[in-house]
Amino acid sequence: MFNFFKKSKPSQEPSNKNEGKEERTQITVGYTYEYLDEVPVEERTPCNAFCAKLEELSRVYSIVDIEKMSTRLGYSVWDRRGGWIDKGDKDENGEPIEHRYVKDGVEYYHCKHQWVSKVLIKKN
Repeated sequence: MFNFFKKSKPSQEPSNKNEGKEERTQITVGYTYEYLDEVPVEERTPCNAFCAKLEELSRVYSIVDIEKMSTRLGYSVWDRRGGWIDKGDKDENGEPIEHRYVKDGVEYYHCKHQWVSKVLIKKN
């Protein structure tokens, strides 16, 4: 009868230092800041300074990065994304007027962007 618990001896030593080591794979989820699919290409201009900066950086963010942005700005960047759309209008005090994103008569509390999840695989 075969003993499954019996330890076997290696037949020879590995020929290089990486041989015989387990390859480990680390899988994480990151997020990119992209336009909503339904936003026409001709309307894909930054909604406000926040959107312009994230478009400029064009990187993958962790959920921790997004939470830090939310804490710093005082609102959920995850929910509001870039917030309102800045059309350059000013109120009587010279402050920017932010406009809601309106599609098909519905007012949205976010801009024209979305967080898109990306699966990141790193092999060690």
